[in-house]
Amino acid sequence: DDDDPDRAAEQAAAQYEDDEDDDGPTKALKAKARERAVKEARKEALKRSKDKQAAAHQRAAAAVAAAELKNEERKSQGGGAETVDSLAAARKKKGKWFKGKAPSSPSKKGAEAAEEKVKIRTLKEVVVLKDPPTVHIYNVMEYGRRYYRTLVYSSDASRCMHCEGGAALRASPRTLAASEVDAYNALAFGDASRPVVPRPTLVVTRNLHAALGVQHYVPKRFLAGLLPAALVDAYVFWQNDDDSLVGYPAPVDDEDALGSGVKKEAASTKLEVKVVKIGRDHDKTGMGHANALGLVVRYPLLPPTTTNATTSSENNKTGGASKKTTDAQIATAQSAEEALGLGAVDPSRPPQTLLNALLAPKTSSLRAIGELFAVLDDLSHVLVWADGVATSAAAAPVPKTVTLPRVALSFDVDEKTGAIWSLDQPGLRVATDAANEATVKELLRGIPHALVLEDADGGLHAMVPATAKPIRKDEVQSAKTSSHLAATDGMLLDRRDDEWLGNLAGLDVRHYLYPIHATLAFVSAPTLASALYLMVLRFLARRYVDAFRLAESCVADTPLTPEEAQLWARIGAIAVDDDPDAVAARLRLALVTFAVHDIMEPRWDVRSDCRAYFVRRDHVDASCRLSPDEELRAIDVFADLGSEQTMDHVGGAWAIANRRDYLRLALRRDAPTERVKGQENTAWSVLMRWPAHRPEAYAPDVVSKVISLDSKSFWSNFSTISYNRPENDVVGPAAAQKLCGALDRGMELTGGKDSMGFLYLYEMITGTLRTVIRNEDSPYLLASYLVGLQKDASLANPTSFSAKLLSILEIAVAAPFLVPGMPKFDDTRKFKLTTIVAGQNVTQTLLKNVQHYFSTKRAEISRLPRKHAIKPPPTIAVVRLDKLADVARTWRAPGRVNDLDNGLRAVHKAGDVDPSRLGLPPQTPLSEAALLCGSRPHFDDDAVAACGDQPLAAALDLTSLVAEVPAKKKADADKSAKVTAALPFDASKHRAAKTHVAKQMLERLSADVAEFASYETSRTKPMMKGLSNDAEIDRLLHSASPEAFRKGISALKSKLVSLRDADAAYARDATLWSVRAANDGGAGKAGLVWTLARRAGLEASAWFEFLVEQLLSSRGDKDLTELNPRLDVRGVAVVREVTCRALLAASRAAQLSRCVAAAGALEKTLVVVSTTTPSNKVLEEEDQNGVQRAEVLLRSGALAEQLSAKRYYAETASPQELFSFEPRFLVFEFVWNLSLRKAQVQIVRNLATDSEERGVSRVKQMLMGAGKTTVVAPLLALMLANGRSLVVSIVPKALLEMTRAQMRATFSTIITKRVYTLHFDRSTVIKPALRLSLEAARDARAVVCATPTTIKSIMLAYVESLQRCRDDDHRGLALVVSNNNNKHRVTRRLGDNGPEQAPLTTTTKKKLSPTTTTTTKDWSTAEGQ
Repeated sequence: DDDDPDRAAEQAAAQYEDDEDDDGPTKALKAKARERAVKEARKEALKRSKDKQAAAHQRAAAAVAAAELKNEERKSQGGGAETVDSLAAARKKKGKWFKGKAPSSPSKKGAEAAEEKVKIRTLKEVVVLKDPPTVHIYNVMEYGRRYYRTLVYSSDASRCMHCEGGAALRASPRTLAASEVDAYNALAFGDASRPVVPRPTLVVTRNLHAALGVQHYVPKRFLAGLLPAALVDAYVFWQNDDDSLVGYPAPVDDEDALGSGVKKEAASTKLEVKVVKIGRDHDKTGMGHANALGLVVRYPLLPPTTTNATTSSENNKTGGASKKTTDAQIATAQSAEEALGLGAVDPSRPPQTLLNALLAPKTSSLRAIGELFAVLDDLSHVLVWADGVATSAAAAPVPKTVTLPRVALSFDVDEKTGAIWSLDQPGLRVATDAANEATVKELLRGIPHALVLEDADGGLHAMVPATAKPIRKDEVQSAKTSSHLAATDGMLLDRRDDEWLGNLAGLDVRHYLYPIHATLAFVSAPTLASALYLMVLRFLARRYVDAFRLAESCVADTPLTPEEAQLWARIGAIAVDDDPDAVAARLRLALVTFAVHDIMEPRWDVRSDCRAYFVRRDHVDASCRLSPDEELRAIDVFADLGSEQTMDHVGGAWAIANRRDYLRLALRRDAPTERVKGQENTAWSVLMRWPAHRPEAYAPDVVSKVISLDSKSFWSNFSTISYNRPENDVVGPAAAQKLCGALDRGMELTGGKDSMGFLYLYEMITGTLRTVIRNEDSPYLLASYLVGLQKDASLANPTSFSAKLLSILEIAVAAPFLVPGMPKFDDTRKFKLTTIVAGQNVTQTLLKNVQHYFSTKRAEISRLPRKHAIKPPPTIAVVRLDKLADVARTWRAPGRVNDLDNGLRAVHKAGDVDPSRLGLPPQTPLSEAALLCGSRPHFDDDAVAACGDQPLAAALDLTSLVAEVPAKKKADADKSAKVTAALPFDASKHRAAKTHVAKQMLERLSADVAEFASYETSRTKPMMKGLSNDAEIDRLLHSASPEAFRKGISALKSKLVSLRDADAAYARDATLWSVRAANDGGAGKAGLVWTLARRAGLEASAWFEFLVEQLLSSRGDKDLTELNPRLDVRGVAVVREVTCRALLAASRAAQLSRCVAAAGALEKTLVVVSTTTPSNKVLEEEDQNGVQRAEVLLRSGALAEQLSAKRYYAETASPQELFSFEPRFLVFEFVWNLSLRKAQVQIVRNLATDSEERGVSRVKQMLMGAGKTTVVAPLLALMLANGRSLVVSIVPKALLEMTRAQMRATFSTIITKRVYTLHFDRSTVIKPALRLSLEAARDARAVVCATPTTIKSIMLAYVESLQRCRDDDHRGLALVVSNNNNKHRVTRRLGDNGPEQAPLTTTTKKKLSPTTTTTTKDWSTAEGQ
């Protein structure tokens, strides 16, 4: 009876019955609501009744039509007509419903009309949050006769409880208030108009255990937007009879869980969600009008007991929530958890309550934590937990743990200090203060989802989630399709891409950690994946110079992982920006990966980028220019210019081909150093190519223009001119703004919108109106340039008004000697309107006077050259590139290090770079940088000089803190520690020791033991005074209280902290001023021109990494002056001195940080010693004192070693210098914040000297942990990889991956090197590409990692090749090598089987050797070897 109006009205009125406790106003409101509900119910019932009748009408019509069609078919088949009774019955049924109307078949139009009548109405709930401004829209759905809500739309997907993976995303602009939280646009998801389609529902209930009761399964869609998606995906929820929810671990193969990217493991927790109602207890409407909160508590579980362990192991895929397969097993369960195959609740670990950071008050700590971690992931996957169980909604628990399941991160909140520590990166905590520094913000500009962490030493790190997919704004779905490029669309972060997250599913670490150097000058990417991700961010942030410099770190010759592959593909997906700098950065990335193109093939059109780069090279920032060698290689590899016949069809091909031919000659060492007249037609010249339809450049025919002005038709077609003369001269920014506006909109001789037409230019030429950028500029020259930009109207219509006006201006520009006598414009109008009509005397007077003046000067004008074509030169003489770059700076590619062979650098006294002594102008970057050398008392000349020997000797009184004690105990005190100089055994009488080899071995062993004994007995080690031996420590342990000594260590620690902070601040200031000084253009006009060119990208700017790298170059000073020609010898000296002091200060700050850590460890040990009492001793007193003594000795030695550390690569300097040092060692210490040990320096020096200079081999043995992989091998690669030698690091196979990762991390910043891997075995086919790749690695100063098996296989293959050559020679086969156009060709002369040919060369020795004969020497370089 749902279509009965009376019945429907009765049911609607029952929903608004009066309660006993209702007051008068409430009853009045209910009465109105009841009346409205009754009216709507009747209306809906009548509509349903009509819809039923219409549906029955259509069914009857369909039945009649079907019966008639069936009858016709039977007639056509000869089967007879349908019985009259059946047809009559159908017609009778039709007549009953249609009451005599003619039947109609169900057409498409009728179906659409019927569908239109059935409208789906959906109840929506809209939640609006004020701060941050967000709108959430829910659908209210019926399921099992209960109403649920589900989130269908959110204006900010990052600040809601749920966002479907793969859902429709679109860009959502933020308001001004929200921009303070995140300067980037947000992503909105979902469809607010999504309807609820009626469908049958199935309610699943279970009753497994008495403790559980009856439970109803809750589908995930009804929790969307109510609980965080991370919990909804990880748990299966059931609802109890009291409306509370219980969440059990979800199966690991749950598609929804895997789609979220959350790594599934055997869950060891369960959730309980208690619904706490607020306000009214009941909601009789069923529309969710009762307010309630959900208290979510997480309980840790023990491992399953032995009774259910079997079932759990069988159903391991359920993540611990195993299924009971029989009723008997369920009946025997002792608890609800056992019935589900779970362990019991762990009483040793406290439960935790979930906190809602989304709705937290603005000033609360919970809100701050939510905003802090919202940069790493959406709030739907940021879970903030508090220890304990909240008893009510009014409780205010304190955040304790923050977990981000999708990013696989966890953090712990210190309740006392409020510090947030990372549990996945031990020792790092969130640095909120450092993240707000301007320098750090600029360094991380374009990385909005970076969380800054800080270690105990003050070092900063940027944590970036790998789960956030960087996309262009126009990549997401939006109502209006954007046609702009990525450069204007900005960046969005999509954290819900299923494919992106799927490629990260197998990783334990789903974030990138970028170390920020202590000077805050640069960020390093230690892994290939982090470098590729940073490259994507740099492109989207339009930081093309940084992307250009990062290219060297984005190379790998091993198969890419799914994570790396999707990042490489993402670079291709965003490669739509045609900015010249973006094109240059992509082209360089393609160049550095060309050697590994089979693995890292570019996913973008490199050929178009190559052509676009050379066509628009003049618009490329100087810091993004390729070097000449790179340009030539790019043309040869990527340009694809085609043949001479098809070159005209390629845009700019002729210009690219000309540059290619010029570079091939100019890069040769024997190229001419200067251009000599008559050299254009020699071998050192380039035959220039020009386009077939190139328009001829011409000089204006001034004589003809004067004749046209003298004609009688000059005044025939004058029109209106617009001119608004400025009241005063236009100078400075106003002039630049006016000129830019006129050029953007286009200039018109009749005035136009900007009134910068004929009269404006005429007054600038004649000097009556000054429009200049600077006061000393010439308005005539500026007007001449603007006249040259005007379109020559005489070409289209020589008699037009614009052509005549342009003729006057061109005559004045071509004949400057006429300008002083030209008539001046005088506006004599009473009302000076903008528009000047043709008939006004003010214009006629001026133009008549101009015509008359030019007529009187016809004799002088006639001597000017007539119109002539400017033909391009057919050839151009070549000059060697380094000489050419001295004249034409656009040929330079600054910022490249030519070599790393600089042996020593000197540190000078502050007085040597004093501004007054050098005569530097005051208040300039150079003078300020020079003053910095002697302005800090804690880092004066004495402190800097100490950095060459013992860095902390000048800052601390080390003699009162550290004592040198013997490293070994005396023999009489401990006989077991005695070191003897003789062998502990005598094997000389053994019969096997009689041989010559055995005697030599025994002699060598005896010498080694004697040497070791001498070394050990004389060796000393530093220890803290008062804690240097057992006796001193025993006195400390047995004293009344060691608190006094602990306070001394605490005071020392405080002093070390203050020194460290001062050194770090000095290093940052020195870094900043060294860059400013290197970019200083000086005073005067030339300095301003240089600064303007550098700001415009015409000249490259120096950066700190470049200054540090130049310390390693033997021609670094020259490179610096080439980068900035405004720097003289004084400027270079200042820049070098400040850079060296910045490195020394940063290195000392790092040493002080290690001292602080060691002092803190010693202080904690002394605290334990001072608080130990006999009542709490676990061991006996003697044993306890032995343990404490050993720990105190260990901590004392560690602190003393750090305090007394020395620098072993500095040398005593001359009186004019403080000291000299090897820059490669200092730079290595600076980059990695470490101090090189004496043994490390000696080993590196010996190996490098013996290998590079003497050419001999050496073997050095080092203990584990002595720095073989992290220090010695990278330093040797730095010294030996000089472009002339190939450096191969050979390590065991088990260490190959670690070595490659360490090399990549070491050479990821400042000194960038590519790291390759050499794979070779006996089955490898030798191809020319292998040799070419190794030669490319040598030329690029790269490092090649290999295993011993690879090297052995190469040697065996070489020996086999020699053996085959010798065998062929013995069989009468001779090798013949010829040289034809630099291409080697190897042929064989057959013996009796073919015609004999005289060999070009003969072999005099049967044994082939690359150094003995010409034949074998050529053969070793032939293609295919």
